[in-house]
Amino acid sequence: MLSRAQFLSFACCYITLLVHCAHGTVSPPSGSSARSVEDAGDSHLLAGRWSVREDGTVLDAKTRLLWTQVATKQTTFDKDTWAQANAYCSSLNLSGYSDWRLPTVNDLRSLLSGCNRQKECGNLEVSCEGCKDCTEHKGPGEGGCYWDTGVWQGRCWLYWTLPITGYTPDGAEYGCVVDFSTGQVDCLGLGTVYGARARCVRP
Repeated sequence: MLSRAQFLSFACCYITLLVHCAHGTVSPPSGSSARSVEDAGDSHLLAGRWSVREDGTVLDAKTRLLWTQVATKQTTFDKDTWAQANAYCSSLNLSGYSDWRLPTVNDLRSLLSGCNRQKECGNLEVSCEGCKDCTEHKGPGEGGCYWDTGVWQGRCWLYWTLPITGYTPDGAEYGCVVDFSTGQVDCLGLGTVYGARARCVRP
């Protein structure tokens, strides 16, 4: 049997709960397992665009692509070829996803910041002509890198893309590389050993 004081306390709590429900201010259970790309969890928005998540991924609010925040290191591959970079992304399991891939050249170019000469390049999905670069290490990112500050981790260097479909000037397949130290985009044969890194993306 509840005492009068216990009854009043219970009633007060019940009424408070009803008020919060009516105003939509009740939070979901902390242990909820619901998840989506848009559910950034513990994250913060940078440059009005990047949602940096504690699971090591970055969501682009502009393109809705999900990126790996940390790029591969020089010691990740034996020879730093395109095949090794592609295999790395294809086998990656991160943040509950296993459909990671290398970015297209235009995907990767979208990460560039502070190099306006990139606007002269046009669509590089259909060709592999090098773009004009900017002054080395004069970008807005850490160490003068041409990406937004506080978002990415990894060397300010060259990164591989998927192959350019139909671009085989000497009978070999080519992929683009984006150099974040200068903002330049250029092409390399997929078998080239050049020390380029991989930053994976999905979907």
